[in-house]
Amino acid sequence: MKKIHILSGAILALVALTAVQARAVDVTSVGLKAGFSLADMQGNDWGKEFKARSGFAVGVFLTLDLAEGLSVQPEMLFVQKGSKAEEGDVTIAVRLSYFEIPVLLKYAFPLGRESNIHLFGGPALGLKFDSRLRLKIGDSDVTQQFNEAKSFDIGLAVGGGFSLPVGGKALTFDVRYTLGLTNCCESLGADYDVKNNAILFLVGITL
Repeated sequence: MKKIHILSGAILALVALTAVQARAVDVTSVGLKAGFSLADMQGNDWGKEFKARSGFAVGVFLTLDLAEGLSVQPEMLFVQKGSKAEEGDVTIAVRLSYFEIPVLLKYAFPLGRESNIHLFGGPALGLKFDSRLRLKIGDSDVTQQFNEAKSFDIGLAVGGGFSLPVGGKALTFDVRYTLGLTNCCESLGADYDVKNNAILFLVGITL
C-alpha cells in the first residue's frame, strides 16, 4: 500500500510539473496514439519456454517545445504486456495491463513540408490495471488473477519514427522498445527477477 501511495504521489508530481512546464514553453501539439505491442517477460528462473505475446496500446500525448527540434513528450498509454508458453494443446499466458506514463525527450530532424524524422527516449512509469493468468489444456480454458505482479513497473523507452502533414494535422508513426528496469513479480520469490520488455508500434494524430 505504501508503494501505491508513493506511485500516486509521483504521478501527481509529474502532472503538476508538466502543467508548469506547459506555461513556460510552447505546447506544439496534443494528440491520440494507438497501435499494438509485442511483449515478453524475462528473468532468473522464468521459464525459457515463455515467448512474446501480442496486445494493444492506446492513449494520449502532449508535446512541449524546448528548443529548435527539441521537445518533451509526456504520454498516458494503456498498454498490454505479459508472456505466454505453448506446447501441444497446452497454453499458459500471463496477461498484464498497465496505465503507462512515458516522459520522452524527443529530437526531430526536418525533412521539409512539415515532415520530420524523430528520435526519443526517457523513463516510463507503469501502474498495474489488471493481471491475469490463463491456462488452456485442450477444451479446458481457465483464467484467474495473477496476484504475483507488482502494482507498478518502471522502464526505459527508446525509439524513433517520422511525422507527415495530413489535412492541417500531423500523422506520426513510432516504433519503440521499452526495457523493464524493475522486478515486476517480486511476490514469486527471491529467485525470480522478472522484467517486462515490449516493442510498441504506434500511429498518432494531432488534434
